[in-house]
Amino acid sequence: MPDEQGQQLMPAEDWVGRDIGGLHALASALFGFAAEMSAARHQDPVTAEALATVIGQTASILDGLAVDLAMIQSALQDEAYVASRYGVTIGTDGRPPPVSVRPAADATAASAQHWALAYRQVYEQATAQAQQARQHAATQLTALFAQLEPSPHALARAVRGAN
Repeated sequence: MPDEQGQQLMPAEDWVGRDIGGLHALASALFGFAAEMSAARHQDPVTAEALATVIGQTASILDGLAVDLAMIQSALQDEAYVASRYGVTIGTDGRPPPVSVRPAADATAASAQHWALAYRQVYEQATAQAQQARQHAATQLTALFAQLEPSPHALARAVRGAN
């Protein structure tokens, strides 16, 4: 299936990570902005250095998320490959097929059923890990950005200083 630029995407490219490449690209761009801010500190050294630090920390959090999601994705794809070798049909979105609870008719069906159940467990674990990784990154970003919000005392001083 082609993306917005007409490039072919691997079917499993976004099973757990959404746009992992986009996260890496955003992190790289932010690292570049952080470097530019550090280079511009001769104009306003305190503000430039503070912005560079925050931008760099944001980039690190996003890049860490992208790495975590890529590792989860890779492990899931490896498991999907193994399961498919045993007759399990994996959806293009990485989802496992429905598994019958009835006894298998023969050894081949029993093997496929076993591997389908095993893959379902791995898929559910990978989905949970990806959600945890995203939640952890969101918590880190929230804590980082909370540091940027001025305190009520700082706002009051700024208002008094402006008058």
